[in-house]
Amino acid sequence: MPPHAIWGQTMWKKSFWKTFDSPGIPLVAALGRNSSRNVTHPMVRHEPIISLILTVFFGLTSFRCYSQSVPPSLVSGMISFRVGSDRYEGQLLYWTSDEIFVLGRDGALVRAERRLARDFHVVNDDFVALDPGAIRAQLLREFGRSYTVDTTSHYIVVRPASMTEDCREVFEATYRNVQRFAAQRKLPLQESSFPLIAIVLASRAEYLDYLARLKKDSDALSNTLGCYDPVSNRVVTFVLDAPQQRSGNSPTSGSKLPNVTRHEAFHQVATNMGLVNRFADVPLWFHEGMALMFEGDFVNPISKVSGRAISQPQDLKLQARHVLAKQSPGWLRRLVLSDSLFSSSPETAYGLSWILVTYLHKKHHEGFVRYLTTINRLAPFETLSPQRRVADFVEAFGDRWEALESAVRKFAGEM
Repeated sequence: MPPHAIWGQTMWKKSFWKTFDSPGIPLVAALGRNSSRNVTHPMVRHEPIISLILTVFFGLTSFRCYSQSVPPSLVSGMISFRVGSDRYEGQLLYWTSDEIFVLGRDGALVRAERRLARDFHVVNDDFVALDPGAIRAQLLREFGRSYTVDTTSHYIVVRPASMTEDCREVFEATYRNVQRFAAQRKLPLQESSFPLIAIVLASRAEYLDYLARLKKDSDALSNTLGCYDPVSNRVVTFVLDAPQQRSGNSPTSGSKLPNVTRHEAFHQVATNMGLVNRFADVPLWFHEGMALMFEGDFVNPISKVSGRAISQPQDLKLQARHVLAKQSPGWLRRLVLSDSLFSSSPETAYGLSWILVTYLHKKHHEGFVRYLTTINRLAPFETLSPQRRVADFVEAFGDRWEALESAVRKFAGEM
């Protein structure tokens, strides 16, 4: 597999959706306290509640306190509740007879068992994110003295205290790139409600251990250099050791780390600024294709040192041509229809996604913007059927599948 296919495979989204049937793990809650075992990652996709629309809870209510048997079914702002000795605050996403789902004040998602939750209150008419200083203090406690925590205009970055390289600009540049991308296309965008958290761990071993604590699929992520976790709302990567940095043939060679950082930072920024719907089942070909596009010189600035683009899009071009040469007729419809290719052949899925999104953006710009607008209107946690995925694509780009396949091949050959 070419190195690029494993730099930043965002298997987080596949595992985030596909593992909703299995138990979660305790999640650091909005108040900076560790939750009990009964407050976990949200697991909703395969349950009947997925058809509920979260906005039903955004109406106004005059109640400031609720009995245990009356759910705050119409709430704006923030609620507070208790599970055991721990209290939690955040924006109520939705509520069932079994579970409560809350967006924490630090941007993380929290799930609690309804039967164990007590003492509900509406604490504020508006959502109020945690102060960056409070989040910074929480992260210092979480990662200990061997790490330092830096703040920027939009980020809180955790890094090893011994790390001399300043990685903050990579994240801030991605934030600016998303802003510029939306402004140039007159797409609606909002500032992130939270400081965005980026974690640079000291080694691959610490990275894999961190993913294990999140109960991520360690096999799928073992060859990656980073990921965005949409539950904790954090980007996580690690410092490459010296032998890896010296080895240009290593899949984790130093030149690839800025690329994967931009890739995963795009997922985080785009979903927190509303460019891409964080809580919807966005087709992976589009989400990953966009992130790969943000790795390249399409939006990234020119290096002040070398005068050349920071990324190396040539690798993407070669990978795209390589996988296109192997495709039989009908590959486009299959890619649109299902995310399964990301499990069975990640190299192929990422190569096709990048070339398809790049082509659609450059050659079908109006359709591209229309498609992006359509998927952003999806209800939170709404699952798209294969028929709906195809219908949304056809509405934006037409139903001449064979002609589109030929056009993408020609585009790739002329790049």
